[in-house]
Amino acid sequence: MTDLKREFLEIKALIDELRALDIYFRVFGADNHRYDIGPTLSESEISKFEQQHQIKLPEDFRLYLQLVGNGSQHQENPQSQVIDWSNVSVGPDYGLLALREMSKSLVDGSFPFTSKAPLPSCGWHSFDDDTNTQGAITLNSQGCSGQTHLIVRGEDYGKVWESVEWTEFRPKHLNFFQWMRQWAEREIARLKNEQV
Repeated sequence: MTDLKREFLEIKALIDELRALDIYFRVFGADNHRYDIGPTLSESEISKFEQQHQIKLPEDFRLYLQLVGNGSQHQENPQSQVIDWSNVSVGPDYGLLALREMSKSLVDGSFPFTSKAPLPSCGWHSFDDDTNTQGAITLNSQGCSGQTHLIVRGEDYGKVWESVEWTEFRPKHLNFFQWMRQWAEREIARLKNEQV
């Protein structure tokens, strides 16, 4: 087993521990995602998605989809072009969107930033719809118009960024695996500390 696969099985164990600790949904957003997670995706399903959208998903994110899961058990509407924010699984803030929902935010081109930048009001990014982002897929909603994105085209490929309330993009300086692990470990520590 590769180190990366082992690390994702550890993430799955952290999620299971968090679910067991948080029976009253005290973690921010848990009452929304309720620690739900949909089935894993096969290599062929992921490859088909990549071909359809002409992208290559970062390896750590691909492994998450294969080893942990994708979206929730919620029945999504495959015809809708609008993000279904109820189709989320366990994850930071209000939970991770299903891959199909994430793809609705992808706009052609490369993500243009490598450092914090104000959100433009036209062109590659729509000011009115903070989910449509060039070269990135939207991972989740932070609430109050903030979202988290995974860069799938551009110099910061594989990194997690956040858009903050229609004002700016800023890098998290983490890849998907690090972002998920940091969230799970922080919330587990906080819940354990509350029990003392």
